[in-house]
Amino acid sequence: MNANEQAARPFPERDSICVSHYPIPVSNPTPQEAARLMELDRPKRGDQQVALYLHIPFCDLTCSFCPFNKYVKHQDQVDRYLAALKDEIALYGRTAYGKSAVIGSINLGGGTPSCLTLQELTAILQAIKGAFTVAPDAMVFVEGNPRNFTRDKLAGLRAEGLSRISVGVQTFQPRLGGYLNLYHTVEDSERLLVDARELGIDNIGIDLMYNLPGQTDEDWRADIRTSIELGIDHICLISFCVVPHTPIAEKIRAGEVPGVGTLDDEIRFYAEARRMLLAAGYEQYSVIDFALPGKIDRHAAMYFGEQSDLIGIGSAAFGFLNGYMYINDGNLAEYIDKVNAGGLSVACGEKAAPEEFAHGMMAKGLRMLSVDRGDFRRRFRCDPEDLFPDTMAELTASGMIEADASGVRLTEQGIIWGNNVCKAFFSEKYKNYGLQARMKLAKGRPVQSV
Repeated sequence: MNANEQAARPFPERDSICVSHYPIPVSNPTPQEAARLMELDRPKRGDQQVALYLHIPFCDLTCSFCPFNKYVKHQDQVDRYLAALKDEIALYGRTAYGKSAVIGSINLGGGTPSCLTLQELTAILQAIKGAFTVAPDAMVFVEGNPRNFTRDKLAGLRAEGLSRISVGVQTFQPRLGGYLNLYHTVEDSERLLVDARELGIDNIGIDLMYNLPGQTDEDWRADIRTSIELGIDHICLISFCVVPHTPIAEKIRAGEVPGVGTLDDEIRFYAEARRMLLAAGYEQYSVIDFALPGKIDRHAAMYFGEQSDLIGIGSAAFGFLNGYMYINDGNLAEYIDKVNAGGLSVACGEKAAPEEFAHGMMAKGLRMLSVDRGDFRRRFRCDPEDLFPDTMAELTASGMIEADASGVRLTEQGIIWGNNVCKAFFSEKYKNYGLQARMKLAKGRPVQSV
């Protein structure tokens, strides 16, 4: 890239990590303080439904690139964790907030939830239904791995209301999968898709990673073509990020695995996938998500787009209740001890000041490509241009956003740089929230330990 091309870039680097939470949880509360800041002793305000995320930190095998909170599965540890998990579910359900909330989406993520047995997964879902009022049409969404998402497991979960699955395929190229130390094979992925369809699961999502070590343009086009041909309902495009201290980072450093492509490669991969998916009839509804009509992820739409509350349960889960952003303790033993002591397991949190709500709505909303002007006005009694005149002007001038009477949206170019644009709306307090801090929070560790 020459100097003129570098100067034309709207940002020095393309941020590969989406906005997940805002404000950034930087304080360390006691369990009592966290409960007070969540306002759990008060009934939920309004009739907006609530999303619920529950984290399963176990995997049968850990992939070489994964930066998230996970442990190789040992049954005695699983048993202790699930007992604590059910206690935490019951704890939230007993509160005035929990009794008045209606759950519109349940997401079991990880880790690899599908590494648990059918009985274990069923018990979790039944515990949630026993503790909360769950909307009859609530989305029940379980993430997993193609290898251990067995037909029997899918059938049993379907009977419990499972309506969507998402699996980390990452790539259909065996050579690239070997670099990532993937637990599953291409055949496992294809078998899962057949089983899920036959069992009536009509919203199947996969993650695909681009700019992988050694990945070529044809590798990437082949992955997108395969996904389209298989009729995958929902495709999440994830830019590969070499996270320091992961096994694959060390192998790349040692020359045992090829390096990743350049920024130009990364942009080209994303743009080509976007072109192919839109041409095939997929709708892009977030910076990273593409879905066939009617197949969007309701959980993401509620939390990021509709700004609904989110109950986070489990080790390293994050939640957002009454303006309080929190992340649970990622250390499994400490999480279990805190719950067994009868309190919340919050490791860090932050109560949004009134002005921070607007920053959060812009940052999270633009992840979903647009922010509705009428909704913004109802919440803040003004327009985005009134609160963020400089940011709005700069992003408009650089061609990243466009605004009209209906709202603010990412442009075609702005979508490519979407994560950067979203974070441009972070307040000064959180501008320096970098990769290292994000990785700490993904593992349920306080930012102060960075």
